[in-house]
Amino acid sequence: MGMVMQDYNLEDLVRLNPLKAAYNLLGKILVINGRPGRIVDLEVYCVLNDPACHSHRYVKQKDINALEPGQIFLYPVHGYWMLNIVAGKTRRGLVFIRRVAVGKCFENYLTGPGIVSGYYAITRELNGTRLGICEKACIISDNFRVEPRMVKATKRVGLRKDLDARLRFFIPRNIYRRIIQGCKKSTDIVLPR
Repeated sequence: MGMVMQDYNLEDLVRLNPLKAAYNLLGKILVINGRPGRIVDLEVYCVLNDPACHSHRYVKQKDINALEPGQIFLYPVHGYWMLNIVAGKTRRGLVFIRRVAVGKCFENYLTGPGIVSGYYAITRELNGTRLGICEKACIISDNFRVEPRMVKATKRVGLRKDLDARLRFFIPRNIYRRIIQGCKKSTDIVLPR
């Protein structure tokens, strides 16, 4: 894969190019509306108006140009708001959150972007919210470490364009379960308050 995972502060993380930002968001805790979830599956759209991204049909160019790194960007699909984080200082793109793990030790996978949207109680009002600036949305880095060997890279899901690009990064469920196996006996990985 050739990338190194580091523990960037949020401001530096969202300024990275979208590919590096996405890779380094894996394992972080995303808190929205007081509900925490560990990011375990995401996709990258290296430019904001990527024709492979579902938002391409719904978003006007002027709205895209107004987005800044670290803002939440939402677009509707099948009655749910799809959750994205804008990344990249010079070349902006989107990091699409597909799955998060929830529960006391983040042991339960939420199995799709619509379910993630429902879990976080996402409404249109969250669109444009800056991560970490308000209580509505932030990213927390705890002592959970994602090693590059734990990460799978595959093609993005449900696309008709750019089909061969391996821009989906995730921690497979079986690997994730092994990592958190001792959580209930330990205080290392616990729900943030």
